[in-house]
Amino acid sequence: EVSMNHIVVDLEMNPISKKHPARAVCRSEIIEIGAVLIDENLNEIAAFRTYVRPEYNIRINPDVEKLTGISFAMVENAPCFSEAFHMFTDWCLGTGKEFVIHAWRNADYAQIKHEIELKGYQPSEEEKRITETP
Repeated sequence: EVSMNHIVVDLEMNPISKKHPARAVCRSEIIEIGAVLIDENLNEIAAFRTYVRPEYNIRINPDVEKLTGISFAMVENAPCFSEAFHMFTDWCLGTGKEFVIHAWRNADYAQIKHEIELKGYQPSEEEKRITETP
């Protein structure tokens, strides 16, 4: 029997300005990608975390900052979504085992799909396996 690892993902998001046309595709953008890799006995094996620089809002919403502790200073020099998402998928694929991805909320899957579309990210075949498996 193949042992299966699990990757639990948690995204933090910041709303896109109501006036911005990008908002038609995506209401908010990811400002942090966090994940833990756990084995089938729920032991943590590794963790991943990166801030993500917002591209459609030059400030962090005060409610988001209060909730997450993430300030604009923490994200202004962070990688953009395409770079950060690639770092994340590289980390997932580099774990060397079969894995299942779990998100805290179903909305996280939709967020990633919409942001991939909004930012013109071109996922590789392996990345598609990650992004297209609910």
